[in-house]
Amino acid sequence: MTWSDGRLVERQLLSDEEDFLFPPPIGVQRSFLVSHEEVLTLPKFLGKPVLRVDFKYAVNPYLALALRSLEKMGLLQANRTVRLGNRRVPFREALGAALPDPLELKRLYRRLEGTKCVSVDVEGTKGGARVVQHAHIAMDHEEVTRHARTTAVYYLTGAAASIGVVLLGKHAVPGPGVYPPEALNPDLVLSEWRGRNLPFSKSARVLAS
Repeated sequence: MTWSDGRLVERQLLSDEEDFLFPPPIGVQRSFLVSHEEVLTLPKFLGKPVLRVDFKYAVNPYLALALRSLEKMGLLQANRTVRLGNRRVPFREALGAALPDPLELKRLYRRLEGTKCVSVDVEGTKGGARVVQHAHIAMDHEEVTRHARTTAVYYLTGAAASIGVVLLGKHAVPGPGVYPPEALNPDLVLSEWRGRNLPFSKSARVLAS
């Protein structure tokens, strides 16, 4: 799903591919559309009209092609099942189980190399100029495994969840109910984030007219 011109638009799995420039040491990676909850919630909680929101993963192009092919054949639908032993399970569940778990890779190969990175680009008008605000968090897997015995993906996910719990305890949500993270005051979130010595980088650039 993407958000476009005030409404949700369903798009093909792993479509709209682009080469996205991540910060060093990652560099340019081929990225593809995937469904993620931010597309559904950001337009409702930013407090101003939003033209477009999408979410992309950096995926190996060969894996993206294979998954698109399976989707076109209908094999990723919930009702497409295969028999495993004495029971039938969705094909996509069996496929997911066949893919290696990052922690298992670490056990087999002693170390998990690479960097976890989440990048956000926001384009808009500021002072009459078109500006792109960029922010990212990046963390090295090997660095995390040395002191936390997990991957950067799990570490950052757990850190974000812990911040949410702390802010719930401080009554930082707007009121009773269920809210996405962007309903929280970003200054409070970043204060907690930096207090844990977690990475965060921000920059801006003006687009040529």
